[in-house]
Amino acid sequence: MNTKQLLMTAIGVAVTAIAMAGNDYVFYSARTSPADTAPSITTQTEQAIWDATQPGATITLGQDDMTTDLPRIPWQMTAGGPQLLFADDPEYLAEPEGIAVREVVRPGVVRIETYNCPLVAQTKDGYTTDSKLGTPLDRKLSLVIENLSKSPMTLKWKRYSYPTPSTDYLQVAKKAILGYFDENSTTPQTRVIAPEAVEVLDPAMENILVHYNELANTFHEIEISQPARISLIQCAPETPTLEAAKRAKPIKSPNFFPARGIFPFSEYIIRNAPEYVIDTARGPVQLMLNDGNFFTGLLGRDTTKPFVGCSVNSHYGVLYKCKLTYTSTDERPLAVLTWNYDKGSEYDKNIIGGLPMETPGKFKPGLIAIPSDEPVLPHVPKACLLQILPPPPKGTTATIEFTYTPPGACVLPSPIVFMPLNTKRPLQ
Repeated sequence: MNTKQLLMTAIGVAVTAIAMAGNDYVFYSARTSPADTAPSITTQTEQAIWDATQPGATITLGQDDMTTDLPRIPWQMTAGGPQLLFADDPEYLAEPEGIAVREVVRPGVVRIETYNCPLVAQTKDGYTTDSKLGTPLDRKLSLVIENLSKSPMTLKWKRYSYPTPSTDYLQVAKKAILGYFDENSTTPQTRVIAPEAVEVLDPAMENILVHYNELANTFHEIEISQPARISLIQCAPETPTLEAAKRAKPIKSPNFFPARGIFPFSEYIIRNAPEYVIDTARGPVQLMLNDGNFFTGLLGRDTTKPFVGCSVNSHYGVLYKCKLTYTSTDERPLAVLTWNYDKGSEYDKNIIGGLPMETPGKFKPGLIAIPSDEPVLPHVPKACLLQILPPPPKGTTATIEFTYTPPGACVLPSPIVFMPLNTKRPLQ
């Protein structure tokens, strides 16, 4: 290992240590509003919630059914999960050939999310990003893995998701999330990579053309037995990726803290703050995990900017494993919804996603598409029903468990709302 590699390793260890020290346990008490300001939903909205026939159903809210100022659930978190390799900066790749991300990963499980769009057009004199000034070019985006050990490396796929690239960013991102959580999805076969060998990580990517301005969104998990270097290469379709990987240069990020690199962990276990229990008697409350302002400290390193590090404010690729305690002192059922309360933006604030629900209620546990009955969830007055929970036996508490990951191709936040219902009905 040369001096530069030693320096990079030392910096990476330092960044990891600082990040882990700040995220092993964090208590967060969010801004809240008084419980008596929380509204009750109308009879018509409650009827629509009860009439929903599937999880993920779109519900139309009344004008005064919910407010952005709902009380926020205070929560605590524990950081963990596998290391995360992430590429989204720059999101639009303007170089005809280059490296979108290249990082060393340690043995074990590695989560990989790449979120990039080729933006290259050919002119008489070179290249431009403007399709009006040049001929748009197809590109190939492919992951490459290098075994850094002198021993064979076993590569096992745990999760695999790579939907067909498209300019419909919302649907690509939605399919990527749902594919990642799909326990029945097909994964590539386990294989062994020779000592110090370099291979294409996913041979299927070699045959997929990504057209100008299309989103290519991968969301994978692999397990490796040796340290490795993983790269995302953009190159011409006819160019062998391994050849491009030898000569390509990193594509520069314009940001001081780039949203790409390797991160030491990728999951948070979320629980109620000490002595706080969700209670239907207190009215509606919301779980706000990332509102675009609160930064939970997802820090890592980017080898192109070794003295700066990197960060992911959007938290793409991060899983929040929520385990929340609730009760019902007034013996009311509890509806769980997500919604998009910010009207209007350049993206019209549509949201999408997928959420594994582990707790039974009106609906069986399982993966929920957000939404399941429409392509996207528009802004208010629309909401998406996730579950209806029965009230626990009087004097007791119960736990709702689900996994949340910030939706792709959208603007945060997308809070989870817990809405007490006034009528009691059988849930089965």
